Amino acid sequence: MLGLHFLACNAPAGRRLLVTLGEDIERLRRNATQLGITLDDVDMLDLGLFKEARTLAFRLVSPAETDFHRIMHELIQTVNRLAPVRIFVDFARTLRLLSPDPYQYRLAMLSILRLFRDAGATSLVACEQVPGEPDDLGFMVDGVFEVSSRPVLMTTDRTIRVIKTRGSEFKGGQHSLKLGCTGLAVIPHLYSSPVRKREGSLDRQSTGVPGLDAILGGGLETGSITLLTGSAGTGKTLMGLQMMLATGRRGEKCLVYTFDQDPRVMIRQLENLGQDPADLMDRGLLSLSRIEPHLLSADEFEDQVRRELERTAIGMVMLDSTAGYQLAVRDEQIVARLHALCTFLQGEGVTVILTTEIRSLGTIPSVTDQRFSYLVDNVIMLRHWDAPRADGGVELRKLLLVLKKRLSAFDHAVQEVVIGPGGPRITGPARGLGAFFGDGHQGSR
Repeated sequence: MLGLHFLACNAPAGRRLLVTLGEDIERLRRNATQLGITLDDVDMLDLGLFKEARTLAFRLVSPAETDFHRIMHELIQTVNRLAPVRIFVDFARTLRLLSPDPYQYRLAMLSILRLFRDAGATSLVACEQVPGEPDDLGFMVDGVFEVSSRPVLMTTDRTIRVIKTRGSEFKGGQHSLKLGCTGLAVIPHLYSSPVRKREGSLDRQSTGVPGLDAILGGGLETGSITLLTGSAGTGKTLMGLQMMLATGRRGEKCLVYTFDQDPRVMIRQLENLGQDPADLMDRGLLSLSRIEPHLLSADEFEDQVRRELERTAIGMVMLDSTAGYQLAVRDEQIVARLHALCTFLQGEGVTVILTTEIRSLGTIPSVTDQRFSYLVDNVIMLRHWDAPRADGGVELRKLLLVLKKRLSAFDHAVQEVVIGPGGPRITGPARGLGAFFGDGHQGSR
C-alpha cells in the first residue's frame, strides 16, 4: 500500500515503474482503484516465474533451476528503456528465496540498487521481515522504514518507524499508520514543544465555584495545567465540568474528552444540578466527545485534538480521565504521552484540566497512581470523610484540599464541599477532622 501511494505521486514529472515478482498486476490495479489510487500512468513489470505457465497445476522449482539471470536481464532492460523517476519493487524477499546463496543475493541487490541510482530514479523496495534472517538490505540503502502491526482487542494497531535516512534528520519513535477507504494515512507522534506564551497567559480565570476561586487566590491561570484527583464518587468530573461551563460562559470554546463516561450521562448530571449546558453546546462553546480507547490509538486522539486547535481557538480542554487515556496509550509510558500532549496544549495557551482516580480512601499515598504530578501547575484533591451524625450514625461527606499551586499563594485549609442544586459549593473549612489525614478512620472523632 505504501508503494502504491509512492507511485501515485507524480512529482517530479516522469515515468513511474512498478516491479513485482509475486502479486498479480491486474489485482494490484484493482485494489488501487478501489482505494482511489490511480495507476493508469504507471508502467508495470511482472517478473513472476509462472506467468507464462499458468496452465500447469504444479511445478517444483529449486533455486538452482530458476531463471534468476532472466529476471535480472528483464529488469535491467526495462529500467534502461523507460528511465523512470520513481520505482517501487515488491520482490526482495522472493529474490532472496530464488538466489543460489546469500552471497549471490547480496550481489544481485547491490546491482539492482546501483542500476536504479545510475538511472536517476528514487526507489522504494519492499521486503518482508522474517525472524532469524539477517538484514542484508539495511546497509545498502539510504533509508529504512519499518511498518508493523499488532492486534489490540477489537482493532489492529499499525505503525511506521523511521530507522534510517542518510543526510537528513527525522522524528524517531513509532507513528500511527491508519488504513482506510482512501489508502494509508500517517499520523505523526505528538512531541513536546517549547511553551509559546500568549499575551495575558497568566491572567486568572474563575472556576465557576466562588469558594474555590477564593481558595486559589482568584482562580486558575490561563494556560495552566490542573489535576483533579481523588477516589471514586468525590465529584472530580463535576468539578471539572463546572470549570468548563464557566469558561464557556466567558465566550471561550471548551473541549471535554471523556474516556470513561457517556457524554449524555454528563449532560444529565449537569441538568440534575440545574446546570443546563444546551445553550453553550448549541453555540459551539462546549463540546463533549466520547473517546473509545480500544478503537483509537493515542496518536489518533492527539491528532484529533491538534486538528481541533487548527480549526478554532480553544480556551480549555478537559481529559476525563487519565486512567482511560492510558488504555489508548497501550503499552507506552503514559507520563511521556501526557507530557507531550499537555505541553503542546499549554504552548497554544490552552488551560488543561485532568482528572485521575486514586484507589486509597484513607491515607494519602500519592497524588496520582501514574506519577505525573510534576507536570501539573495545580493539584486539587477531593476526598471522602466519614462524619458523625447527631443520631449517632456516620455520614459520608466530601472534602477539598489544594495541595499545589505554582503561580500564586493559596489557602491550605481543608474545605468541605457540597454538591447540590447549582453545582459544587464550598461551605467553609471542615471542623473536627482530628487526625483524619493520618488515619482514614479517625474522621468520625
